[in-house]
Amino acid sequence: MAPTESEINSLLSSDACSVDVTPQLEDYLTAQLEGTTAYHADAVRRLVKMYQLFPASAKTDKITQALFVALLQYPSHTDFLALKYMIPQTTLNQEPCTLLKKAIEQIEACQFAQFWETVASLKSSSSALTAYVAADSTTQTFQKAILQILALTYQQAPATTVVLPALQ
Repeated sequence: MAPTESEINSLLSSDACSVDVTPQLEDYLTAQLEGTTAYHADAVRRLVKMYQLFPASAKTDKITQALFVALLQYPSHTDFLALKYMIPQTTLNQEPCTLLKKAIEQIEACQFAQFWETVASLKSSSSALTAYVAADSTTQTFQKAILQILALTYQQAPATTVVLPALQ
């Protein structure tokens, strides 16, 4: 069972740098992916930091999930970039991390058609993310992010020209 937000806040405030806290942070990451708890940037970063401090305990699928949950927060948060600097390059150069990096680059560049192709590649990958990427809530989250980007960029443009093609 995943720890509560107050338990995570207590754990984070204790500055515990022991590998023993890693399972709690992993459970909390899973709860964030499943949507049973809200995104907690500090908890995600602490988990990746624990993997950095204790490489023997690092789990590639959890690192990938941390990147994915950070991607889901775009454009409200830019945690994806912070996490990229904490993750070893060898891990970032493996699938599905390369697809996640590609997706964030595409959405930042407003290359929405290519972004959806990358998301489709993630759905068809055989990773720990497949079920989360395929969820309807994920598509809705990405559509909301694109709408936020478009709203900021095209405040005066007609919706039928700009918005509808980006969401398909």
